[in-house]
Amino acid sequence: ERGRVGITAADRNGPEYMGVAAYQELVENLPDAEFTFCPDLFHELTYRKSPEELAAMAKAGELAIAAQEAVRRTAAPGRREYELAAAATEAILAGGGRVFLMMIGSTSTADPQIVFPNPNPSWRTLGEGDMILTEISASYLGYTAKVGQPIVVGAIPDYVEQFYATVVRPGFDQISSRLKPGATLEDVREAASIFRTNGAQSRPIVAHGVDLITSGPTVTTGGVRSSGFDATLRPGMTMNVEITPINSEGTFGMFVSRTYAINRDGTTELTPYPLDGISRAG
Repeated sequence: ERGRVGITAADRNGPEYMGVAAYQELVENLPDAEFTFCPDLFHELTYRKSPEELAAMAKAGELAIAAQEAVRRTAAPGRREYELAAAATEAILAGGGRVFLMMIGSTSTADPQIVFPNPNPSWRTLGEGDMILTEISASYLGYTAKVGQPIVVGAIPDYVEQFYATVVRPGFDQISSRLKPGATLEDVREAASIFRTNGAQSRPIVAHGVDLITSGPTVTTGGVRSSGFDATLRPGMTMNVEITPINSEGTFGMFVSRTYAINRDGTTELTPYPLDGISRAG
């Protein structure tokens, strides 16, 4: 009761800590203690993973991919967004995991209305030519991995395929190629300039770290945010690459994401889902 008590952040993005009432109760009952706020304590302990932790993340990656495939198989004209989310959720739970993120949105490619998945999958009914955007993060033993890949119902319009081939895939490849031991977060950020070079724009975030769940460091098109010790990529670190290229008019875009572990030679893919092209429903 006369020692130093560390208070970790419940959410490092703020950072946000425990509620005011809980903090006041501690201070009242331990008047001689010194309370110290430690926003990065757990991040410093978890930002580099052991082989056992990486194995749990790899299993989470398998479940995320199973969920992505469940969306692809379930998608068909007449189905609703929430039915896709239900199928994906069942795939994760059946594999012994839990859902961390289940974001699924759909839009007509003839009249696009979204550039990013829906945090609350709706009752919207799918039709021919619709595009489905996913951001699915599965959890296994508390560790998470993420996948996101566009799916089209029916024939894929030429302009959609072209945007993926000339903007989305080259951008993803350039950013993910910077994930290697010794690279800096600034190296990763510089790679995101490819979207402007190719005549498009982008949602700001392009990569972030993974502790047990989504965490820092964060890389955006405009800068990086880190705790200092995580500013250089090292073996055992895990990163999500997640890009949302958007056309120059701001009317059409796609979300693509994968999770990687940094190793001594480069990276290990924890969500090794094909990037060759847009997925076809069914």
